Amino acid sequence: WLILIAVSVIILTSGSVSFQIVPFLKDSGLSQAVAAIALSLSSLMGAIANPIGGLLSDRFSPRAMWLVLLIVSAAVMSLFLATSTGPQRFIVVVVWGTTTGGLNILGSMLMAQYFGRASYGSITGLMGPIQTGALGLGPTFGAVLFKLTDSYMTLFVYGAASYMLAMIFIYMARPPRLPQRAVAGRQSAIG
Repeated sequence: WLILIAVSVIILTSGSVSFQIVPFLKDSGLSQAVAAIALSLSSLMGAIANPIGGLLSDRFSPRAMWLVLLIVSAAVMSLFLATSTGPQRFIVVVVWGTTTGGLNILGSMLMAQYFGRASYGSITGLMGPIQTGALGLGPTFGAVLFKLTDSYMTLFVYGAASYMLAMIFIYMARPPRLPQRAVAGRQSAIG
């Protein structure tokens, strides 16, 4: 459940921020076309980071990678608060898309590692509607945050805090223990 909550928080945050990127960059002085290019590059870099994250998670702990990427994603999100010009923000958008793109695959890798093939389909089937709901709520949530505060900064503070919250959930999510009968079966198969 902790993994599901973390994944949902990440998806909600991604949806909240990404749908506000073009207006944010336009308000920073960039044209709509350049802002759209930044969002497209961000998405492209995220798509490239996804399989790289999958490959790396075959060699390294998906949980450890996820924790590191969440810290990096929160730091990158805070760069939105530290930049002031359109070109700087363009770069931050692309870097944000790259770092958060790697987050996508790690949830699936961790689920597979923790629960194995026998349960993977059932678990991801349960997660799917919740993740889709989070993605669907994201743009509306981001727009409401902006409308209530008349500032993108609240959105970026929320984003950084959300990544840190997801990090706490992933840190707390330990591999499940095998039932006693499975442990006994494993020991008898070995011995």
